[in-house]
Amino acid sequence: MNLDWSSAFHYGLLVVLSLVGFKGLFSQTDLLKKVVAFIVFQSGFILLLLSLAQRTAVAGLENHPFPHALALAALAATLGVVLSLFALCSAIQGKYETLDSEELSKRMKP
Repeated sequence: MNLDWSSAFHYGLLVVLSLVGFKGLFSQTDLLKKVVAFIVFQSGFILLLLSLAQRTAVAGLENHPFPHALALAALAATLGVVLSLFALCSAIQGKYETLDSEELSKRMKP
């Protein structure tokens, strides 16, 4: 398989998107920003899976439905987790009136 510069840029962009989301998971203190970073991370990962599946189909290799099924399962799981996290953030905001993790840790200590 011959990898040209446009493909390398495309895959690199998706990897950078995933890494930016992964960094945001650990660098943000606001819980809502962490949820958004999780969405960015998962979006980059799912798009990378779909791009790799498309590349194998274009290269003339046998087109397996496994990468598409894996991406669909990841998308469904991400949707469920994100909706649960938004509900949890809403409950935390209602009870503690903040979503900052450092402030929450101070308020939760006895």
